[in-house]
Amino acid sequence: MNLNGVNASETVETLAHVGVRTVRYEEISQGIEILCEQIAASPDGWTPDAVVAVVRGGLVPATHVCHYFERPICFIYNDVLLDKLDSHRRILIVDEINDTGRAFHRIRSQIFSQPPNEHLDVRYAALYTRHTTSFSADYFLDFEPYYLRDATWQNFPWERA
Repeated sequence: MNLNGVNASETVETLAHVGVRTVRYEEISQGIEILCEQIAASPDGWTPDAVVAVVRGGLVPATHVCHYFERPICFIYNDVLLDKLDSHRRILIVDEINDTGRAFHRIRSQIFSQPPNEHLDVRYAALYTRHTTSFSADYFLDFEPYYLRDATWQNFPWERA
């Protein structure tokens, strides 16, 4: 759940309403390893030339993924691609959670549907996926605790709730 642009009192009220679950690094590491194995086992043999982290939440998972595949990491912040993709053609966008789908939709429409990036083979991966998301990532874990069947806030170690 992304509460960007919501004031502090609304955030506290929202968290009290939906509940909070603390996510531990061990769970994150285990999930990322499984997600990387899923990507490596793509039926079409696809692997990324570069990994793009959605800043801020996607930094930790994307760093793990780029080490797993031994690929460079690039960054998207506020829907702006901060790095040139140069000769990279197969791009993996990584975020920690595909909650509503809005972030991935924006990234696809504002960055990867426009020149010079419209010719790239872009795929999307999320460590956690909310069952109500409007965006279907190419790679995600479809089992608990990574597939979220309710509105419980996932409090990641790098956040404050």
